Amino acid sequence: MKKWVYFILCLGWLTACSMNGKSEPAPSKPTAPIEVTFKTIPEVIQANQPTTLQVVVKQGNDAVEDASDVQFEVWKKGQEKHQMIPAKHQGKGVYAAEKTFDSEGIYFVTYHVTARNMHSMKQVELTVGEINKNEQEEDKDPAAQNQSDHSHDHSAHHDHHGLTIQLSPTETEKDQNTVFKINVQHEGKPLTNAHVTLEYWTGQEKKHTYVNAKEQSAGEYVANIKLSSSGDYHFRAHAIKGELHDHKVIHVHVK
Repeated sequence: MKKWVYFILCLGWLTACSMNGKSEPAPSKPTAPIEVTFKTIPEVIQANQPTTLQVVVKQGNDAVEDASDVQFEVWKKGQEKHQMIPAKHQGKGVYAAEKTFDSEGIYFVTYHVTARNMHSMKQVELTVGEINKNEQEEDKDPAAQNQSDHSHDHSAHHDHHGLTIQLSPTETEKDQNTVFKINVQHEGKPLTNAHVTLEYWTGQEKKHTYVNAKEQSAGEYVANIKLSSSGDYHFRAHAIKGELHDHKVIHVHVK
């Protein structure tokens, strides 16, 4: 009789241990950030010759084949007009677009990559044609110097390098020109001469639209946008100056 009691107690103890082992959730692995590598083909760029702008997107050792939006923002040093060029997926994590630079000089390219609930962007400098060293030093954009790659999880809170960003309004009407204001401060003081961009899209859209904001007063940047459909939009304001970079996402309702 004692043997049976001992056997039942042991069986109950083993069952409880087994159940306890199953009830403990396995520790979740942190999500690896996306990594973006940029290059041009050919590496030496000539005016009036087609050039391929290319990024390779990876997460860990895996190629990212499902990026929701990849675009190249291109402009020439000293010019206010920026061109947005959507990239096409080439396979194996490669996204590319073709650009012909119509004159020699210093150009800047900012890639915008949105994939797997993360966003990565970096501004790089390109030399087109024969530019001597003196011209290169004179033409350098302060915002491009020491620029590092910035990759962020959309769901995370951002406060990089003491930057704060405020964006308004959060409500507007369809087919109405709306002036969106972006207030950018660094450690409590207005951040002037920054490169500020507004990115927006609806929940159903894969393509994102980018608009450059102009500084109208110290630390306050504005962009005039007309939204053609009602509903809820996602707006992301980017602010870059040298090593300083941050972005903020808000929702804008369109009546």
